[in-house]
Amino acid sequence: MQKVRRVRLAAIAILSLSAAIHGLAAQNTSQPTAKLRGQVLDTTGAAMALVDVRVFQGDQLIKQAPTSDQGDFEFDLPPGEYRVEVDAEAFKPFRETVRVAPGMAPFPIRLSLQIVETVVEVRDEANSVAVSLDSSLGATTLAGEQLQDLPDNEDDLAAYLQTLAAAKGGVDQSVNFIVDGFNNGRLPPRDQIQQIIIEDNPFSAEGGGGQRVRIITRPGSGDWRGGFSFQFRDESLNAKDPSATNKPSSQRRTYSPQFSGPLVPGRVTLNFQGSSQENESEGRSIRAITPDGLAASGIVSPSVTRQVNPRFTIFLNQNNTLNLNFNYSSEKQTNQGGGFTLVERGSTNKRRRFSFQAAENMTIGKVNNELRFQIRRDTSESNPFSTFGPYAGSFTINVADAFNGGPSPNRNTDRQTSFQFADQLRTTLGKFQINSGIQFDYQDRFSEAFNNYVGTFEYASLHDYCYAYFLAFGSYNWQNCLPTQALVEAAIANGETPSFVNSFGTAVPITGTPTRFTRRSGDATLSVNQAEFSAYFEAVVRATEKLAVQMGLRYQAQQHLKDYNNLGPRLNVRYQLAPATIVSVGSGIIYGDGFSINNWENLLRNDGSTRQFQTELVNPLNLSPWSDPALFENLGAASLVSLRTRAPDFVSPYNVRTQVALDQRIAEQMGFNITYENNRGLHLLRTRNINAPLPECAALSPGDPACRPDPSKGIVNQYESTGKSWANTVSFSFRTNFRKENVYWFNLQGSYTLGFAKDDAGAPSNNYNLAADWGRSSNDQRHRFQSNIQFNYQPWGLGFQLNPSWNSGRPYNVTTGTDDNFDGVTNDRPAGEPRNSRTGPSNYNLNASISKTFFLRRPPEQQQQANNAPLNAFAEPQRGGGGGGGGGGGNFGGFGGGNNQGDNRGDFPQGGFGDGQRGNRGNNQNNQNWRNNGPRIQFRIQANNLLNHPQRSIRSGVLTSPFFEDIIGNGSRTINLSVQFQDLF
Repeated sequence: MQKVRRVRLAAIAILSLSAAIHGLAAQNTSQPTAKLRGQVLDTTGAAMALVDVRVFQGDQLIKQAPTSDQGDFEFDLPPGEYRVEVDAEAFKPFRETVRVAPGMAPFPIRLSLQIVETVVEVRDEANSVAVSLDSSLGATTLAGEQLQDLPDNEDDLAAYLQTLAAAKGGVDQSVNFIVDGFNNGRLPPRDQIQQIIIEDNPFSAEGGGGQRVRIITRPGSGDWRGGFSFQFRDESLNAKDPSATNKPSSQRRTYSPQFSGPLVPGRVTLNFQGSSQENESEGRSIRAITPDGLAASGIVSPSVTRQVNPRFTIFLNQNNTLNLNFNYSSEKQTNQGGGFTLVERGSTNKRRRFSFQAAENMTIGKVNNELRFQIRRDTSESNPFSTFGPYAGSFTINVADAFNGGPSPNRNTDRQTSFQFADQLRTTLGKFQINSGIQFDYQDRFSEAFNNYVGTFEYASLHDYCYAYFLAFGSYNWQNCLPTQALVEAAIANGETPSFVNSFGTAVPITGTPTRFTRRSGDATLSVNQAEFSAYFEAVVRATEKLAVQMGLRYQAQQHLKDYNNLGPRLNVRYQLAPATIVSVGSGIIYGDGFSINNWENLLRNDGSTRQFQTELVNPLNLSPWSDPALFENLGAASLVSLRTRAPDFVSPYNVRTQVALDQRIAEQMGFNITYENNRGLHLLRTRNINAPLPECAALSPGDPACRPDPSKGIVNQYESTGKSWANTVSFSFRTNFRKENVYWFNLQGSYTLGFAKDDAGAPSNNYNLAADWGRSSNDQRHRFQSNIQFNYQPWGLGFQLNPSWNSGRPYNVTTGTDDNFDGVTNDRPAGEPRNSRTGPSNYNLNASISKTFFLRRPPEQQQQANNAPLNAFAEPQRGGGGGGGGGGGNFGGFGGGNNQGDNRGDFPQGGFGDGQRGNRGNNQNNQNWRNNGPRIQFRIQANNLLNHPQRSIRSGVLTSPFFEDIIGNGSRTINLSVQFQDLF
């Protein structure tokens, strides 16, 4: 009790200190904290001197000054929303609404006789040292042309970004998506994304640890602009899946209109995007062994998705800006199986989602405060589209890694409403940059789950299934059961027990008995809720000219978890060894999600007494899908009902992460990063059957309930915090770019990771010897490589992109396919076989795209002559683009685009080198300044798996499966065609 009391007092002290800092910061409002600076250039890249640059907020002129002899401009401004205007003779007026926030790097403005869109970013003065700690080590940034090659489907986009975020390997591969400051929200449509930053800096107290994917959407423009895009895919362009015997008819069509502009000039802007996607996509091919024979066919999973997304930016006054975001979508998807799962097992899923977000940003002097509110409403339902199967009637049936048949067991409806309230305050107190915040989350869920109300049979092998059918009907009715008939008749004739030899050369009895039968009954309805709270305080101080220190503390608590000792300290130190070299060392305790609402729902639903009852029979004799229905009526006895509990000493899981990194700039446009990380997971969640039969007794009396510690109960799956993990990774990343003004630009970035990871995740194979499952993690891929290569030839408006990748094989587990210890789980391994002891095949892949832009309107003749450049020499940069890496540190910035100077200006001696993520953004975006901002049409061809190399994996690690250790390939080449009309008005 004294320990808990001390922890509570510590948490109260932290919150009190944060409140005090908030109060002090609110009084310190004398000076701005950010500089808006950049350079005005003409179409040739030459500096433009004595050009007036004006900064507005709403209709009020805030700042105005001419550029210097070198075209430079600089303003002291508080963060907020601004409109930048530049007018020069013989050039089109420049008008741009920009979002200014701490940590943003300077970028040049390029004027052209064509309208060129540029975003000027502002960096916080206190954050502009070259050892910026706001930037994640090894961060990856996607912007500009790179965004066009992202998947246009939300689920596919999430999976792709998770793959990129997990490229460093290790055990902790959780990914948190943050969209415009809101976490765990919906991903925006691809065309609405301005920038994606994939960072892995666990030492910022603002985040909960793990990889974070920050997505910044496009703001509304100062003038009305609109466009339309169309994406198309058809099976006639694609290669056949190598595991299928057919090539099913499939097609995808996506329509996306978008427009933006001022509803009230200087006050309210609108950005609207809608989409309609009709998708008859080719799913994972079925490859199964059924009693009838081999099932190997391609399938199609139809889906329809509709979405509307209006976003508003309201300039309340000089200090306050309000952003509103509405999103509604509806989805319908029909799943028709895949892998071992037959078509009859398919289901129809429907989902409707609505969200509303409001963010109010206030800036007064050195104080910046952002208040965020979000409400989400999700409804979903799932229904099987068959009620009867040929192999088990109305029951669901799983034959270990041979086939899964029968009707889908899932029939449920869910309604969930969630609220999020957050407040974040940033300010400067002397040498300290202060960042603090709080966040409340509340979820309310109602579900009606009739899952598995009929029942599911599991068999260890196809031989067992065929023999069970023979025992029920006296015949072997299918072709693939004839080998079973021969084995059984020969054994009976010799007076032996029927058996077959598995892939290990071991004789396995053919019993005809299921390994398990499960069925759920009782009240299907349940309402649950959960509240969560987190708070953090962080200070960044520049101790010396070459040393910056980041110190933070984060606290988390949950409503249904009585563990309040969740204080996570973080420390990160960065030191500049040389003008182009920075060393970073950091460590921190990172708490995870604790006990999720899904786990809490399972705990309440499966209490075994008042709600639902999960009947689980291990190796049930005289029971099969064809048994007398009367045998199923009395299966609700307490000794047969399984339930879930939580250990009394359950605590929040956490990771201890340590990183050492070296950032090195080789040249103005080239740099690399080397990072070593050690990650230890402690008190990780795992489930254990605490009522499993005692090993000595089960060996003598298999299946005897008296062998359980509590014979009055069945399986008791207990949530425990006894898991652990360990990972060591070394990653190397490299970036470079070359360009010739208005002719071409080339960008190369790649990363390689060497990783080692172990854990004891999943259900234990022996509930009384947890150490037996310590072994290689399923994420233990030894080598991972990925790269991105871009080339644009600007006079022709041509763009090329290649994404090669290579990964070594993943480990896989070898299991017997039978429940040898009668604990209700068929994950038993052969004697002497460690967990995940074998390694699957390696894979390589190459994605590629090519684009061509045509301009629908030529400029006036005199502008063309004054421009003295090819008509197609200019194109629109993406919002948020710009020049160099900026003065802030990071990975290896400073080699951005724009004026081809890298713009290393900063407070660090010799300028240091810029933030890698910003430098990359500058390259990817501002190098697009050769494009035109008028009406245009862009055609794009994108090939996934260009070389049509099957993505190989091990089909099965189950010894009784006919597919044991077979290598199967999926993911054949697909071609996507798209056309995008931009700035039609």
